[in-house]
Amino acid sequence: MTTKTYNEWKNRATWNAALAAWKSYQEQHERFQVHSRKNETDQARALLEGESRKHFGAASDILDQLVALNTKGSEVAGNEAEVAYTTARNVLLIVTVVAAFVALIVSRLLIGSITRPLQRAVEVADAVADGDLRHEVVVQGPRESVALLSAVQAMQVQLRTVLGQVSLASQE
Repeated sequence: MTTKTYNEWKNRATWNAALAAWKSYQEQHERFQVHSRKNETDQARALLEGESRKHFGAASDILDQLVALNTKGSEVAGNEAEVAYTTARNVLLIVTVVAAFVALIVSRLLIGSITRPLQRAVEVADAVADGDLRHEVVVQGPRESVALLSAVQAMQVQLRTVLGQVSLASQE
């Protein structure tokens, strides 16, 4: 910020100096025109080649300084913009990588919360298919998994009941 403030002050001071030099040149030019209109060629030429040229040169030099200051200022602003762009790009890249990593973790947790209960249901169904009704069905998880596990649990209870009834009937 110090450089910007200094450059703004220097641009303003240089601009004011250029305006003052231009005003001096215009005053000499008006004097030149007065002599020229009166056909006072020697005085007009003396003003044109002397004071008028000196003031025009001073104004021109100061304007060249102002152009140089503005050119340097635009280069500095361009460099600052490039740094801001690079910083923003890097921050955006880091945020994107972190967001992708978080999305990966959340998706793995979500997939696990769905597949674990289904895997338990498959294990119990396989055990029932093998004739083993001793596995306990734990009903928990997402709504769809709870519905499936509840159905497997009900099937298991019903099969135990039927087998118990068959066993009692065969003992009689």
